[in-house]
Amino acid sequence: MTDTIKILLIEDNEVDARMIQKYLLDVSRKEDGVSGAFFDLVWKNSLSSGLQFLTQEDVDAVLLDLNLSDSLGLETFSQINKTKAKIPILILTGLCDKELATKAVREGAQDYLIKGELDGRLLDRCIRYSIERNRAQQALLESEKKYRLLINNANESIIVAQDGRLKFVNPMTLELLEGYSEQDLIDRPFPEFIHPDDRSMVVENYRRRIAKEVALPRYAFRVVTRAGIVKWVEINAALIEWQGKPASLNFLTDITESKRAEEALAFTYIILRTQQELSIDGILVVDENGKILSHNQRFIDMWGIPPDVLESQSDERALQSVMVKLAHPEEFMQKVLHLYKVQDEISSDEVALKDGRSFDRYSAPMLGASGKYYGRVWYFRDITEHKQAAEVRERLVTELESKNTEMERFIYTVSHDLQSPLVTINGFVGFLQSDLAKGSSERVKVDLKMISSAISRMENLLTDTLELSRIGRVANPPEVVPFTEIVQEALGLISEKIMARGVQVTIEPILPSVNVDRMRIVEVLTNLIENSIKYMGSQPHPNIEVGCRQDGEETVFFVKDNGIGIDPSQHDKVFELFYKLDKKSEGSGAGLAIVKRIIEVYGGSMWIESELGKGCSVCFTLAESK
Repeated sequence: MTDTIKILLIEDNEVDARMIQKYLLDVSRKEDGVSGAFFDLVWKNSLSSGLQFLTQEDVDAVLLDLNLSDSLGLETFSQINKTKAKIPILILTGLCDKELATKAVREGAQDYLIKGELDGRLLDRCIRYSIERNRAQQALLESEKKYRLLINNANESIIVAQDGRLKFVNPMTLELLEGYSEQDLIDRPFPEFIHPDDRSMVVENYRRRIAKEVALPRYAFRVVTRAGIVKWVEINAALIEWQGKPASLNFLTDITESKRAEEALAFTYIILRTQQELSIDGILVVDENGKILSHNQRFIDMWGIPPDVLESQSDERALQSVMVKLAHPEEFMQKVLHLYKVQDEISSDEVALKDGRSFDRYSAPMLGASGKYYGRVWYFRDITEHKQAAEVRERLVTELESKNTEMERFIYTVSHDLQSPLVTINGFVGFLQSDLAKGSSERVKVDLKMISSAISRMENLLTDTLELSRIGRVANPPEVVPFTEIVQEALGLISEKIMARGVQVTIEPILPSVNVDRMRIVEVLTNLIENSIKYMGSQPHPNIEVGCRQDGEETVFFVKDNGIGIDPSQHDKVFELFYKLDKKSEGSGAGLAIVKRIIEVYGGSMWIESELGKGCSVCFTLAESK
């Protein structure tokens, strides 16, 4: 049986029309006894005549030239397509019109054929395929109508994503995203509607699904509406084929309200847990049956509860672990049993441990609005330090009184030993007599100035030292001063001794500034340099170096000499009050004790670096140096 396929050819070129008629006639003939399809061709040479025919007759397909005498371009296709939307249309075009034909295919034409490349077989095949393809599409459209009815009335948002873009959305999606129309969403990149913090996760799962890799089928993320409102959704996704290409079919359920409730509950838990963990008290919570519900780390640390006991959630095992640590376990247990029996009672008492610690114990019931008993909370606070505080304070007061007594004795004794300024005065008195005899008025002025300065310095040292013994703090406010100036001032006070011994004093060229009581640090350096001179021994070339070095972030100042040195066993002893390396030497032996105390007042420290016979370095730090 021969099938008849009715074709409408709309072509204004008679030569092309006759050629197509011949091609279709040839393929309609029988070959080798096999009946082929019979093409019933109707030819119209204008758009208007073709449209008129279509309003009166049905055809299986249309062969259409886009450029006709009464219509040009895509408008030609649009007019035919409006009249018979369900009929497959094949575009006839020349080589120069391929781009236009391609656009027509995009608009809905089934195919396009280049006139110069046509033959009967090609034309036959294209017509048949177009008709079959169109029938399949029409069947699909009918099927889609049924499913669209279900999809449009679904309670979930249904989305098809392909090539990273939205290809289909149902009405519930518009309700979910609020403010968008279907036209606003279609072909838009779907990541635009996902919260920035969740975007990478969703995109990666989409990529994996399309690539047929392992991807999460169900998970939650956030979307953002047109107004910027954030909503939580749960996605259930599957890989499908959409219009011949892989796509992701997504069902989204709005879980915003449940998520908010979940987050509120989680936030409340975090607050309570944070308060519990930051508490200075050890906290234990048990239910009405004694099962451990909660505890903080402080509770574990205070009682040393083994992990397996806590994992068992057994209050009985926890009590057994605690009992062995108590000084009076029977009293402790009696109180616990009493409170478990009298459920609404609030209790507070003190617990003593065998190791000497003391805990305050506080317990309160957990009662519901109706008075129902849900369990009990136990609080334990370590008050050991609090109880020891009085003893510590008393001990500190005693020690302070002892130190003050020692300091007063120390100050009064050593104040008589600070005679360096007197030596300077005595030396310059001799210079003054000599300069007066010579009639050198300029030198007399210098001598008098040095004597006056030494007298003032001596008076200040004695006054401030006595004041220090009374108040136990620095007498003068600190000032920022270059350390080099302090060294030079100290050297001026003992210049007579330096010259008399022939000591070469070297000062490092670059020394930092310090924030100190200038007078006190001058006193420190004067004492240290005097000690270096005193213990030079028989050194033929006595040398003293004053400088500093950097130890990490700390600046260490030093007075270094090449004298007799100090045995390491004596390094700490030399700072003891009235201790003297040489019993026959001048002074009371309080010098290093004084300077060490001054340095410590400023938050610094002082020590010795020396070996016997190899010189000595007295090192010290100051709390503030720049």
